Amino acid sequence: MHMLPSHHTCPSPSQIQVDDATWEQNLDDEVEALVALVNVEELCRAASALRRGKGCYFSMGDHNGRKATMNGIYFDAWIHFEDRNTWLVRIPRITACPADLIESCVQNEYATLKWLKSAGVTVPKPYGYGLASDRSNRVGVSYIFEMVPLGKPFNATQATREQKTRVYSQYANIISRIGSQRPCDFACSLAPTREWVTGGAIASDKLTHLGRHGPYGTALDYFESIAERHLDLIADGQLYPEYPKEAFLFYTLLLKEAAPILTAQSESLRGFWLKHTDDNGDHIYVDKEYNILSIVNWQFARFVPAAEAFCPGLFSASIGRLYGGSPGVTLDDHLFARMLRENGRHDLSNFALSGDLARRFQLGLASGLSKREIYWLIKAVLELLPGDHGAAQYQYVEAWCEAQWNEMPRDTRKQKIEMLLYTQRFAEAQLV
Repeated sequence: MHMLPSHHTCPSPSQIQVDDATWEQNLDDEVEALVALVNVEELCRAASALRRGKGCYFSMGDHNGRKATMNGIYFDAWIHFEDRNTWLVRIPRITACPADLIESCVQNEYATLKWLKSAGVTVPKPYGYGLASDRSNRVGVSYIFEMVPLGKPFNATQATREQKTRVYSQYANIISRIGSQRPCDFACSLAPTREWVTGGAIASDKLTHLGRHGPYGTALDYFESIAERHLDLIADGQLYPEYPKEAFLFYTLLLKEAAPILTAQSESLRGFWLKHTDDNGDHIYVDKEYNILSIVNWQFARFVPAAEAFCPGLFSASIGRLYGGSPGVTLDDHLFARMLRENGRHDLSNFALSGDLARRFQLGLASGLSKREIYWLIKAVLELLPGDHGAAQYQYVEAWCEAQWNEMPRDTRKQKIEMLLYTQRFAEAQLV
């Protein structure tokens, strides 16, 4: 049995680092506070009922420090049955997700796993779930019971070319299988029903910035809404408060230029297709021979336009290139695209080879970026767009930003950002 990996975030030199002791203490405190909310007896009773009364007990392992089984929005523990079967129990973390999103994420993961199992995709089997708001749930928290994933998380940076080829070939088969299912009629996330599953509002994004939104009937509505929601949050000072002007220009660029292009690209494969939103590699579990055993962590999965659904994943990307202003697909992207072609999916291969703009749209801006890093990201998007935007070189990006800001019509959001900038300058002056 292997513990699930800790929450993945893309590295940024400007992010504040904490020492190991503080990191471990924070994890200890979080786990203790969360487990105190769990009625373990009722949790075991719920698991036992799903197996016709089979006896079981709860185990969370040694949660000290880096052994803590944290994964995105979940704390992962185990239910051990008297016949030696073991289930994973996923309990939403207190601080990792806004309270109003927790239950939709639990429902989305459970429903998505059911859908994927029916499609023949290798994912953990979902056994049951409970919601804190359900009066019949006496556990005290929301939870999901799943099959424990075997193997270890895949890390492309530590794999040989042969090992990567083996994994990419199998993953291409999985993506091809997803691409062979009937597409959804709208952009959405799934929720369970008594009979099966249904589509509803999108379960936020992996950083939980956007809240629930949608569903959307067209690709353009989907792409534009995501950009617009970011713009509203930036103007309100909720996102990227250190550099609101640059962040606002980045998402305006996505709204005005990238969204129509991605919509047009999606026309060749209409409908909406399932997308794993955190496909950085550790969502793929492999054995010692690099055979894929399971694909995990579907809590924010959604059905999206083809350009995003089949764009190159983060697992084949270069983090240095993503945040270093170097656009375009990588050698690993080319390798994965070749595996798709060998699966007979030339259409999906084309999305993989032309999808860096979609990948960057999905990635957006991470928290804690420096202004320099935001400039690099703007530069990369500009280079991926058709035409001459006057910012092909990094030294021109700042000038491009100033020109765009000055030409932007003065509206409520621009006024809010100018007030944020004024407040920043005033605070800086007070420190001098």
